[in-house]
Amino acid sequence: MSNLNATQPNPASAAAQVRPGISHTAAAFAAAAAVAVLLNTLLALATDYFPAFDKAVTQLGGNGWVTQGVAVIAVFFVVGIVLSLRRKKAINGEFKPIFVLFLSVVVAGAGLLAWFYYK
Repeated sequence: MSNLNATQPNPASAAAQVRPGISHTAAAFAAAAAVAVLLNTLLALATDYFPAFDKAVTQLGGNGWVTQGVAVIAVFFVVGIVLSLRRKKAINGEFKPIFVLFLSVVVAGAGLLAWFYYK
């Protein structure tokens, strides 16, 4: 019976090896989402402020919001894939990408709110 126990992993040592945080790929796509959120906000502000830019974006995809959506989704996937393929040191901290994502959403939301409130 002692041989059976010797081959089973020790749950306490397995739990000690588990680190809190998120995987490298999840961190990469969290950072990509932060970039996409800020890009979306910048595009919304630019199309509202510059009529010529709005016209060009609308002509490019037939509808300004469609073009903006495609651009944001493309940037999200490209940045996420590029970051996920880079060394793990490129994204520091276990929860830093989540904090950056949170902060980007707050900054983007506050920026849009301020822009349209004071316009």
